[in-house]
Amino acid sequence: MKILIVEDEKVSALVLRRTLQKLGHEVTLAENGACAWQRLLTEEYRLVISDWMMPEVDGLELCRRMRQNQSEGYTYFILLTAKDNREDRLIGMAAGADDFLIKPMDEQELVARLQVAQRILTMQEELHERSLQLANTLQEMESAHRLVRKMNQALESEHQALTNANRKLQTLASADSMTGLANHRTFQEQLRNEVARAVRHDVPLTVLMLDVDHFKKYNDSHGHPAGDEVLKSVARLLKETLRTEDFTARYGGEEFAAILPLTVLESAQTFAERFRSAVASYDFPNQQVTVSIGLAEYLSGEDTPESLITKADHALYAAKHSGRNRVFLATDLPFVKDEPQTSLSVLTEGKGFASGRISNRWGNLEGLLQEPVEHILAGVFSILETRQAESQGHSQRVVQIALRLGQEVAQHEVAQIDPGVMREIALGSLLHDIGKTTVSPEILHKTSPLTLDEQEQLRNYPLMGIELLENFPMLAPGLAIIRHQHERWDGGGYPDGLAGEAIPLAARIFSIANAFDTMCHERPYQSAQSYEEAQDEIIRYSGSQFDPNIVRAFLGVPLSEWDALLHGKTPQTLDDYLPKAA
Repeated sequence: MKILIVEDEKVSALVLRRTLQKLGHEVTLAENGACAWQRLLTEEYRLVISDWMMPEVDGLELCRRMRQNQSEGYTYFILLTAKDNREDRLIGMAAGADDFLIKPMDEQELVARLQVAQRILTMQEELHERSLQLANTLQEMESAHRLVRKMNQALESEHQALTNANRKLQTLASADSMTGLANHRTFQEQLRNEVARAVRHDVPLTVLMLDVDHFKKYNDSHGHPAGDEVLKSVARLLKETLRTEDFTARYGGEEFAAILPLTVLESAQTFAERFRSAVASYDFPNQQVTVSIGLAEYLSGEDTPESLITKADHALYAAKHSGRNRVFLATDLPFVKDEPQTSLSVLTEGKGFASGRISNRWGNLEGLLQEPVEHILAGVFSILETRQAESQGHSQRVVQIALRLGQEVAQHEVAQIDPGVMREIALGSLLHDIGKTTVSPEILHKTSPLTLDEQEQLRNYPLMGIELLENFPMLAPGLAIIRHQHERWDGGGYPDGLAGEAIPLAARIFSIANAFDTMCHERPYQSAQSYEEAQDEIIRYSGSQFDPNIVRAFLGVPLSEWDALLHGKTPQTLDDYLPKAA
C-alpha cells in the first residue's frame, strides 16, 4: 500500500517509516503539513498518517483540505496524536479523520489499524466499481432503444461486410499471396481429403509435383522481381492447362503441386506433357523457362498422403536429374518399381570410408545405389572425413539414431512411417554432410567466431550438397534431409523457412538425431555433453527448433539404448527398423 507519513519529528518519522516498510508498504515522508499538501496535489496515496500538532498547516487542516479537494478514490486518514480524550477525537473526526494512533505508537496497534484501513479501502474500491458498473448499465439501458433501432437498420449491411471479411480471411489463410494458388497447408488438407475419397469409393487419384528448372540461376541473372513474374506465369499456365476439378497449389519456393482426382497415371501424363509444352513455348521476357514434372498414382491399400507425395517427389527429382524439361512417372523409378531386397547396414567398425567399396561397411547398397555411384561416394566420404577428423563416425551414428527414432515415432503413432520414409531417413542421414566437401577446411576447423562471409558459406553447404548429387536420381530419397536439415519447427530455419509439418517428416526426425549425436561428442567449438544434458537441451527447444511430437517419441527411448547406439554396440540394418508384417 502507498502511504504518506507527515511528521515534523524526524526520529519518530524514521521509526514509523521503517516499521511500515518492514510490513511491505511503499512509504513517503513529508516533514510538515505544507509539504504534505503539495504532494497530495500531485500524487495519489491510499493512506495518510499525519501528526496532529505541526506548524503552519497542522494535521486537522491537512485533513480538511484533502477531503475538500478529493474527487476520485478515497484516501484513509489516520491522525497521530498524544491527545486521547473524547472531545479531541470528535474534532478530528469532524475534520475528516478516519482513525487515530496515540503516541507513543505501539507496533501491534499500528498493524491492527492498518488492517482496518485496508478492509475499508477495499470496500470503498468495490463500492466505487459497483457504482461505475451501475452507471454504465443505466447508460446502456438508456441507449438500448436507439442502438437496437440502428442495429436493425444496419444488420443487412453488417452481415454482408462480415461475410466478405471472412471470405477474404479464408482466402488469405489458404492461398499463396504471390501466385493466388492454394498454399502448402491447404494442399496437404486437400490431399488428405482426396486420398480418403479414393479409399472410400475405390477411385483413381494422381498427384503431380513440378519444379521450375534452374530457377536459382534465373534469379541470380535477372533478379528476384523477374523470378517472381516467372512463378506467377507458371502458376497461371498450370491453372489454365489443368481441368477445373484439379486442385493446384504452390508447394514452396519454385515448386508447384496438383491433385488430379478420378485420374489414372496415363491420363495425368497427358495433362502434364501438355503443361510442360505450354511452359516451354511460352514467351518469357528474359529467357526460355522449362519445368520438370513428377507423377505418382495412388495405389489402393498401399499409399498414404505422405507416401504419395514422396513418390511424386522422387519422380520429380528423377526428371530433373535425367535432363530436366520432362515428365517422369513414379512407376518408372527402379527404387519404386522393384523394392530392394538388400539391407542398409550401419558402419560400426573402423574409421572413415577410406578408398574402395563402401558396401562392406554400410551393408549391401547395390539395391539402392548403382556401382559407379558407390566409388564416387567412397571418394567423397574419404575427403569429408579427412577434413572433419573430429566428426569421424558421425554420419554412421546418426543413421542408427535416426532409424531408431523413426521406429519409435511409428510405435507412438506420431506419424505414418512406411519403408519409403525409413529409406529417406537412412540415405539422407548418411549423405547429410556431403555438401561440406565444398567448404574451406579453415572454416570447418575454425574455433573462433566466423565472419559473416564464412557463416554464409557454411549455411550454403546443404544446397551445395544438392548440386553435387543432382545428377544421380537413385539418391533422390536422401535429398529431402540434405536440403531441409536446418529448417526449424517455428519457421526460423533455412534455406526455405519451412515451418511445422511443411518440413519433410524425415528431416524433422533427422534434426533431433543429428543434434543429439553432435551434443554428445567433442567438437572444436564445443565440449561433449552428457546424455542427460543433451536430452534436456532437446526438450528445451521442443516446439521451436524441434517437432514436439517427435521429441516425445525421442524421450520414449531409454538413455541406455541411446548409449548403445552412440557407441555402436547394437549395429542394426535398415530391415531391422522396418515395420514387420502381421
